[in-house]
Amino acid sequence: MKSAKSIHRILLDEKLSQAIKEIQGGIVLDAGGKERRYANQIKCSKYVCLDINKKNKPDICCDIHKIPVKTGYFDAIIATEVLEHCYDPKKAVEELRRILKKGGKIIVSTPFILQYHGEKDCLDYWRFSHDGLKELFKDFNQIEITGFGSLSTGVFGLITAKISFLNFLNGFFSKIRLGNLKTGFVAVATK
Repeated sequence: MKSAKSIHRILLDEKLSQAIKEIQGGIVLDAGGKERRYANQIKCSKYVCLDINKKNKPDICCDIHKIPVKTGYFDAIIATEVLEHCYDPKKAVEELRRILKKGGKIIVSTPFILQYHGEKDCLDYWRFSHDGLKELFKDFNQIEITGFGSLSTGVFGLITAKISFLNFLNGFFSKIRLGNLKTGFVAVATK
């Protein structure tokens, strides 16, 4: 039986479905894309998956801090829920910027309030605020950052992460927006 989507994933997918429309065409990198989640949603000439774990069978298996690709190769980059796993997120963003073509777009998402979700080969180091993302992407020409989630979705999301039999309520609770707190962010930046 397939497990229910988390509240965080429901809200993230809503935001990303809008952002992904901005990167149709060209060569697209899915950085940290072990599941190739967006391959069928993007019309592009080439979809390249980068992941650190060779078990995920990526097209490029490497550390995101040092990517063996020529400068300016990709037309667009997607890096969803990746930066919190980077030991040096500033270096990771610099490297992603290096391999992005001038005028290219990068879509990044990060959790802000989410349970620890590190694994042996993929540790969980950071949480980024709106201001933190703005600082990380300051060398890009343009950046738009939008938050998602709320106090209610954050609290209930943390509860259902530990009490899985309540997951069936995630769809319902993802619709409730109480408070100005954001549980995650999506950034779209142009080089």
